[in-house]
Amino acid sequence: MADKAKAQEWKAKGNAAFTAGNFEESVEHFSKAIKCDPTDHVLYSNRSGSYASMKKYNQALDDADQCVKLNPNWAKGWSRKGLAEAFLGKLDEAESSYRRGLEVESGNQACRDGLRNVMEQKKESRGQALDMGKLMAVLQSPKFMKYAEDPGFQTALEAVLKSGDMTQARHHPKVVEAIMTAISGKDIDLSGDSDMPQQQS
Repeated sequence: MADKAKAQEWKAKGNAAFTAGNFEESVEHFSKAIKCDPTDHVLYSNRSGSYASMKKYNQALDDADQCVKLNPNWAKGWSRKGLAEAFLGKLDEAESSYRRGLEVESGNQACRDGLRNVMEQKKESRGQALDMGKLMAVLQSPKFMKYAEDPGFQTALEAVLKSGDMTQARHHPKVVEAIMTAISGKDIDLSGDSDMPQQQS
């Protein structure tokens, strides 16, 4: 039997930790809240936001999926799902999620901003030539140099460059980040994204 009162207590602690930037702690609190009430879609949304803030996008997507499964008529859940999919390089799925959110709430700003960003990324990945010089500079930067010896990173990078399809790197979001950094000429960081971190519910 769900203990909704206890779940709300853990949720409040999770929200406070999230606001303070203590994302790992917020995940712990939201996880305890979910154990108390696994039927509350907002708890999964909040934990998804925490995971995304930690750049753990697979876990963020799992929670967002559960959120929209429990309540498909809540736009914020779709925005969480779209964000995680976008950072995993699943641009078609992200577009679909954001559009679904706008069907639920046409004025939802997170979904509108997210959809615009995804469409720009899709346009860039299809129509804008990648400057290999810029990409090499990005890959040699301190942020990405540590992946030089990572076989998974190199395999995913080669697959994307060969096919031109970002979804080839869906299991290695750092590859997507590196390529989009080279294309846009700016660092893609969660703190600068218009959709994250969102205020928790």
